[in-house]
Amino acid sequence: MFRYINIESYRGLSHVVLEELNRVNIIVGDNNSGKTSILEAIQLFGSRDVLNNMISIAKRRTVQNGLLVKNQLSSFDELLYSFPACRSEYKEICLEMYGDEGEQTRVQIDGNLSREYFYKEELPGNEQIRFDIYCDEDGAIRSFQGGYSFDNGCLTEGEYQFRETQLRPIQKSESKCVKKNMSVVCVSPLDMYTNRIINDTIYKGMKSEEKKSLIELLQLFDDSLIGVEVGIRYGKPTILVEMKGRGLMPVSVFGDGLKKVLTLANAVSKAEHGILLIDEFETGLHKSVLAKVAEWLFTMAERHDVQIFLTTHSGDAVDALVRVQNRTNVEIGAYRLEHYLGNTFVKNFNSKELSELVGKQGMDIL
Repeated sequence: MFRYINIESYRGLSHVVLEELNRVNIIVGDNNSGKTSILEAIQLFGSRDVLNNMISIAKRRTVQNGLLVKNQLSSFDELLYSFPACRSEYKEICLEMYGDEGEQTRVQIDGNLSREYFYKEELPGNEQIRFDIYCDEDGAIRSFQGGYSFDNGCLTEGEYQFRETQLRPIQKSESKCVKKNMSVVCVSPLDMYTNRIINDTIYKGMKSEEKKSLIELLQLFDDSLIGVEVGIRYGKPTILVEMKGRGLMPVSVFGDGLKKVLTLANAVSKAEHGILLIDEFETGLHKSVLAKVAEWLFTMAERHDVQIFLTTHSGDAVDALVRVQNRTNVEIGAYRLEHYLGNTFVKNFNSKELSELVGKQGMDIL
């Protein structure tokens, strides 16, 4: 389990430190204070394929925004906007994380932004198609090139070059490492609608009592529910819910709460011996079930050795999480982000401080 994270630079974050980390870590703060960016930064510790991982993380944000507004960025811009905004053509992302025994994982990506001049005919055929879209009035296209490294005691490093007319960066990497990637799974507020995580991982690795407890939890949303299974519909795995007297029904016909719990169940299973990131934990859940969902999730996290980082805007959610802590052995901490004059400041609340603060009437950390 990790105890310390230093986000030296990522998107709008610089010199942000989370220390004294627990099994469950709550991140709160105003809109645009950097909560989601912290989760994204932690995701970068999940793969040695640093560059493609970063683009995939950025694309998720763009796709989710695109569900609300017509906003699609090119892969080039998705990569570029992951770096801190600055006037300099040199850009850098630097992250490090320390575990229980002092073991370190470090991720670094840097590069220089420039303009290159080409005749259209000089470019490969697939780039010629996009040349007229991206070239400026001088006939130049933007280019970004640099290097990256991933080091957790076993080093992977490489170089890359990316022109705006390309769909993906060209990269060369060197690694003699056979160490497996750590599992890092992220649940966004919209995942329960897209079925991104709902797949055939449900029940894998679950013991019979864990399956029973999941069904009991789902019965909070519909007491006629008697089972869940994975089926194939249109060639893809999907979750089917068994209802008393009605048989199997697709999960898509049910409400948000049930979908959210199933999404969390799949996610905690996939994150075994790793990290689970939950953006806006309370989304889809009524305040009356928050504590029971949290207690089930925390119990599963303990059993499967999963460390949780979650964000919330809800005082009811924080109150429910603290009540769960007070009746279980799961230690939680909280981190409030405050953005001031371009800098992000972190206020840390340990388990005891959190319980005392939330226990006082009218006091919370939001």
